[in-house]
Amino acid sequence: SSSSSSSSIASAHASPAPPRSVMFVSFLWPEASSSAAGVRTGSLLRAFQRWGWRVHFVACARPNEHESILAASGVATHHVPPNRGAEFEAALAAANPDAVIFDRFMAEEAFSFRVRAACPGAARILDMQDLHSLRYARQDAVEAGVDATTARRKAAERTRGVPTEGADGGAVTHDAIEPNLVEAAMAAVPVAGDDKLARELASVHRCDLTMVCSPTEVRLMRDVFGVPARKMVPASFFCELPEDARTAAPGFEPRHGFATIGTFHHPPNVDSARWLAAEVWPRIRRELPTATMRVYGAYPTPAIESLHAPRDGFLVEGFAPAVGVAMDGARVLLAPLRFGAGIKGKIVDAWTRGLPAVTT
Repeated sequence: SSSSSSSSIASAHASPAPPRSVMFVSFLWPEASSSAAGVRTGSLLRAFQRWGWRVHFVACARPNEHESILAASGVATHHVPPNRGAEFEAALAAANPDAVIFDRFMAEEAFSFRVRAACPGAARILDMQDLHSLRYARQDAVEAGVDATTARRKAAERTRGVPTEGADGGAVTHDAIEPNLVEAAMAAVPVAGDDKLARELASVHRCDLTMVCSPTEVRLMRDVFGVPARKMVPASFFCELPEDARTAAPGFEPRHGFATIGTFHHPPNVDSARWLAAEVWPRIRRELPTATMRVYGAYPTPAIESLHAPRDGFLVEGFAPAVGVAMDGARVLLAPLRFGAGIKGKIVDAWTRGLPAVTT
């Protein structure tokens, strides 16, 4: 009919729907050159751009080179100092978001109530990065084990040469088997009264959807902490094959030694470097006397730099301007992590570059 034809013509010439808008909210600008979390956030930003969304990023940190990289990529950036409600609401008005993604539960705690008031129709999404309370529970388990082991060793030094009678009347040596701290960490679960767990779960329940990095954490939150499965979506890494990894990777012969990488702002990487230097590397070096171990990572502390021991082949290299610098010359990635949570970016990076990984 003429009326249906008219409506079809009108539909054909109607203005296209405006692109959807998403706003990311964080305390910091993502540092893709320094941390796996920064890499993951950057990949997620680019994914929304590919899907045709307008992308905005709000951060409390002052603009820096990382903000400039975002702006150059087409992301609209907004600097909002802490506790500046009017400025945050102005950024919300500029973005007019269909969805707001909070980078970790701390950002959700600080800003979600303003989003709910100013943009009640916007979906509120929590990006956990990892389950912080689980990581801290595992860290506590390792540190408690380290303290207990240290105490036992000191006691053994004080009583060296003094026989100790066991339950069966036989002598007990002081070289007792050390506890497996990795197993202790993996068995640790935050308890009901844990403050960080309470804050994370409150943030999850306030949001419409939560992006969870690890399938293990999805199961834990569902089966132990009672979070409805409909409120969670697995979102590990939005992997992109690096341009410099598309070319043929170096073969076996040009490579040599071992490498590891990880920002030293992250406690699991600090513990890993110390454990690697004190216990893991000496065992490898005894078997491979000429091997080298190169340790890369942003923000090394003086304590980490003091591990540098060229005579033992243990080289603290510090910041790597690109992952390829750290990985493409090595034969093995070592990642001796005793605690942590989420998904390990260094393992994903090794896989994308065809580098064998050895980890806990």
